[in-house]
Amino acid sequence: MRVFEAIADAVVAHGVDTVFGLLGDANMFLVADLVERHGVRFVAARNENAAVMMADGYARTTGRCAVATVTQGPGLAVAGAALTIARQARTPLVLIAGDTPPGDPWHVQSFDQQPYALATAGTFLPVATAGTAVRDVGRAFRAARELPGPVVLNVPIDLQDEPVPAAAATVPPAVPRPPGPLVPDPA
Repeated sequence: MRVFEAIADAVVAHGVDTVFGLLGDANMFLVADLVERHGVRFVAARNENAAVMMADGYARTTGRCAVATVTQGPGLAVAGAALTIARQARTPLVLIAGDTPPGDPWHVQSFDQQPYALATAGTFLPVATAGTAVRDVGRAFRAARELPGPVVLNVPIDLQDEPVPAAAATVPPAVPRPPGPLVPDPA
């Protein structure tokens, strides 16, 4: 099993059946696996900001933790306004953002995603190694639900194709928070 497959398994284990996003080279294998192997509905957006805004609206209307995905560098940068709005609304949302290889600072899409994510979403969690990928996804969902607010889950493109150690591929069962009723503001 590869890291992108383990991430897909973990995302689905957290009750996710819909993902909003824009495809790029740093998230295409994850999205393809979510759709083909797990039957997740992928809602394509025209730009990254719209993808996060759709996920924000989905979370607010369903009471569920929403998931969006964008590619590296400019992909994450374009999502900044929507992440800031979701942060202000305390929307439980996980944005899975691809990233350039850490060892390639001259990559055309390279920029330091952590400070940008902290300034917009407020929470940044990297997938550190192939052996921690499943745990890191769980940490992102927990943070999004309990803080609450958006979390940028950062996944370097070169890490996504690495094999996951067998013991680390086990996805613990998730207990998603049941959706709360949608109640209109009396005003």
